[in-house]
Amino acid sequence: MAPNSEISLIFSKDTLDSVLKTIEDIQISCYKHGIRTHDCFRDHDKLRAGICTSYEFKAGIDRITSKVLDLSTKQVNDLTLFYTVEDDGRVHYKAFCDLVENTFNIPELEKKPTAIVFRPPRGTLSRYQHLNTLSPSDEDRLAQVMMEISNRVQDRRLQIFPFFKDFDRGKCFSGNVTKSQFGRILHILGLNVLPEDLRLLCLKFEEKHKGDINYAAFCQAADYLYKSYRVEECKPPSSEVPKIFSEQPLDTSGVNLEEILARIREFCMVYSIRLREAFQDYDPLRSYSITNNQFRRALGDRRVSLSNEDMEVLCRFFADPKHPGNTRWKDFTDYVDEVFTQVRPSMERTPTQFPTSKENFYMPTKGRMDWATATQEHREIVERVLQRFRDYISQRRLLIKPTFESFDRLNRRHVTRAQFKQCLTILNLAATDEEMGAVEAKFSNDQGFNYAAFIEALEQPEKEPRKYEERMKELKHVNTLRAKLELEYEDDIDRLIARLKCNLCKKPVRVVDFLKDFDVHNRNVISKINFFRGLEICGFKLVQPEKEIIFQYYTSESDPEMVDYRRFAMDLDTVFEVHHLEQKLTSDPRLCQASQSQPFDENLLTNDQQATLELCQRRLARRVLPTRMQLFPPFQDFDRTNSGAVSRDQFKRVLKEQLGLGGLVSERDYSVLFRKYAKQVGGKIMVNYHPFCNEIYRLAHIDFEKP
Repeated sequence: MAPNSEISLIFSKDTLDSVLKTIEDIQISCYKHGIRTHDCFRDHDKLRAGICTSYEFKAGIDRITSKVLDLSTKQVNDLTLFYTVEDDGRVHYKAFCDLVENTFNIPELEKKPTAIVFRPPRGTLSRYQHLNTLSPSDEDRLAQVMMEISNRVQDRRLQIFPFFKDFDRGKCFSGNVTKSQFGRILHILGLNVLPEDLRLLCLKFEEKHKGDINYAAFCQAADYLYKSYRVEECKPPSSEVPKIFSEQPLDTSGVNLEEILARIREFCMVYSIRLREAFQDYDPLRSYSITNNQFRRALGDRRVSLSNEDMEVLCRFFADPKHPGNTRWKDFTDYVDEVFTQVRPSMERTPTQFPTSKENFYMPTKGRMDWATATQEHREIVERVLQRFRDYISQRRLLIKPTFESFDRLNRRHVTRAQFKQCLTILNLAATDEEMGAVEAKFSNDQGFNYAAFIEALEQPEKEPRKYEERMKELKHVNTLRAKLELEYEDDIDRLIARLKCNLCKKPVRVVDFLKDFDVHNRNVISKINFFRGLEICGFKLVQPEKEIIFQYYTSESDPEMVDYRRFAMDLDTVFEVHHLEQKLTSDPRLCQASQSQPFDENLLTNDQQATLELCQRRLARRVLPTRMQLFPPFQDFDRTNSGAVSRDQFKRVLKEQLGLGGLVSERDYSVLFRKYAKQVGGKIMVNYHPFCNEIYRLAHIDFEKP
């Protein structure tokens, strides 16, 4: 709202110019410091009518300008009278605030999209730019003083800004010092001036509303090397419409599509990048077709950088025939994902086919010379230079790799050509320009000079054969032998069947119900693997050799790879019933009556083994009898858990080292003892030493419980 015309006529031309100048100063101050003028008057206008009293308006002006601008009482009174309403004498502050808020702006700009807004260039509103104006005579004298000070600073090469900064008034950088500090600093720097000249300097660089000296502006005026602020050139807003240039057709004649796809594959494989999720974000309906621009942005999201020509060829190759301007991203991702797995056909449909090795997807470094196409002369030059370098390095015993690594901070294994020449100079490896160019041509690529390949060619390390596969085969063979040596199993089929029957007596189950599920076609035979699975399901604790013995005994006559599980189940079912009892009227059906009090003796020996065991135990008893040797304590030292059993090695160690009975027991005797006194503890086969010691004492007629 503009002031009324009658009040405007009261002002003279000079007074009106002064009011407009005051408003302009307030606009600049509010624009620079981001002051919202409406907030300063809103507390005085509860009805939001946009009108307040003159005292309230002056209080609001004081809140706005108290810290950024010094206004005289006359300026405030003239400004108040300028916006006074004719009827009641109150002030229309809203018109003033709207004018100040729209500084360097146009009200309701959203409704005027073609309007051009002029904004001041950077630096034109800074406090360093608007210094105090002096009289013409004082300005001439001040120019002479500043010229003398500038010459002294330039001749003595002084840095005057750090001296002023030490006396800065603010905790941070305020750019102000007091007048006394300003004169003191000039004296410290040896820039002594007359008192009258010092007064002119203070008047010129004095802050209007603070009274301090703006030393940053003084330093820039005195030292041409110091720049505290910069003022951009004021350019009027241009109303010209920018010209739109038509796109030039891309030259795709030199683009190799296969190389582009191979590079993208290698990039995704090295950095483990999946492109599918990036394209799915642009295809919410899963039509597997997106625009070319979206295709480009999706690749950019996954850091796949391609030129415009490469992208044009790629979009053209995977173009969607049904939608012009679109790309079939699904075909592209299926082709790229082959570096991770087999896509077409899927791995589920071809379980016996192995995916392609990742080594086949590595590409040679871009920009590298094809050494196979090098001339014979080039090869001879490079070989001659490398041989000379080898001789020199072997004689001096140089370590050349640290020299190159000092230039390769990011461990990229590449340096520039200039750094390569510098490294050779440091190592004192001399070469002519022709030889240097030949070496660079062989080991250089787009990333620079490959010093790792260069060092490898110089040192020529002997390639050690890969021993991992051989070592794994050896370990597997050793573990197999060890398992065979340590594993105790029953090799008699009759005893195996008897043990299984004993288990069925304790825990009755129908074995045929567990095995017939694997016989889909009711052929009464199943495979070897399924037979072993059925035994595990039945709860039979059998080791692998015992399973093999049962498999060989019940192998089908028609197919040696199959098992006649029906015959096996019928043999075990004799625990519960007698087959074809109707044909055996005179037979006495006696079923198995196993109980916990009469368990199955799993340590039963043959007649020969029993004879060997008795002879060995009698020899040990004859040695124990004269000295009444204590057998239990040495075994108990190894039995930490009091399980009554020790390992085989511990059993041998006690007999040989602590009891001195090793000479009376042969290896065959040990195997019989282990078989007789074997005991399973925690999944391991141990030796039960309690019945062994009791048997020795019994044969020696010693009552070890009596003293």
